[in-house]
Amino acid sequence: MINISVQGDFHLHLDTTPATLERLENIMDAQDQVAADIAAVTAQLTATTEQLAATTTQIDKIGTETAGLIAAVAALKAQLEAAGAVSSGITSAMSALTAQAQVLQAQTQVLQARTQVVDDEVADPVVVVDPVVTDPNAPAA
Repeated sequence: MINISVQGDFHLHLDTTPATLERLENIMDAQDQVAADIAAVTAQLTATTEQLAATTTQIDKIGTETAGLIAAVAALKAQLEAAGAVSSGITSAMSALTAQAQVLQAQTQVLQARTQVVDDEVADPVVVVDPVVTDPNAPAA
């Protein structure tokens, strides 16, 4: 036979003074405020991410349209050259159009590069998918 004996005093003192209770309440309120602040920042980040995605789509569209314009200008230039002699007014207008198309293309490339830099700096959101737990004893669907 085994006998176990424990002797000793155990005292638990819980400070429930109004000052302590007020401090605990302040801690809880502060946690609630921090949680609300985190939620607000998350909402702002989500909105910014959505705006960036929309802007990126617009910039990509501008890039596609610019490439189409550059191709159209090149085709027009080739047609004028194939036509032979053209007036100096058409030559001058074509030169101005070509120069403007090149400026547009350069600006589009800069804009695309800047957008890529911002996209690279912003972390992609992590998507967490809850696993679907199936009951092995459930009837087959």
